[in-house]
Amino acid sequence: VEEGNFGGKGGSGQRAGKKFGLQFSGWHEMMANLDELSHHGILEGTKKALIETHKVVTPKLQQAVAPHHKTGHTEDSLVLTPNIDVRGYLVSIDVGFDLEKGGLPSIWLMHGTPRQAPDKKLYQALYGRKTAGEVAHVQYHAIKDTIDKYMSQK
Repeated sequence: VEEGNFGGKGGSGQRAGKKFGLQFSGWHEMMANLDELSHHGILEGTKKALIETHKVVTPKLQQAVAPHHKTGHTEDSLVLTPNIDVRGYLVSIDVGFDLEKGGLPSIWLMHGTPRQAPDKKLYQALYGRKTAGEVAHVQYHAIKDTIDKYMSQK
């Protein structure tokens, strides 16, 4: 810990007291780890969190859409392969049904029509509170594990 005076260089700005700094063993290593985390770890952790999100949601959707099997087009439109898209500071992953590949009926199944009640199980599989909680849990741990990995490097 460094000691000194507050208030800068002499004159009327002097105050009684001390100036404290912070230095400890491992300081430089920790700063290097933070630098590495900011350059590589944040994207790595974000990608891991999004892939884990896909792993939570996709099986729920597969199970919930199965009773609606008629032609198989809606089931086949389910995004099974995690595809991460990085655009500047925005990182995203496709989860759910691809509307361009036959997934449009999934909207009617989840929200209902004037003649058909919504499928609450299918809706909850994607938008439900339980799913959101599970997603938050896996995302938290993916980010935490990445931070732990980079901050414990030697």
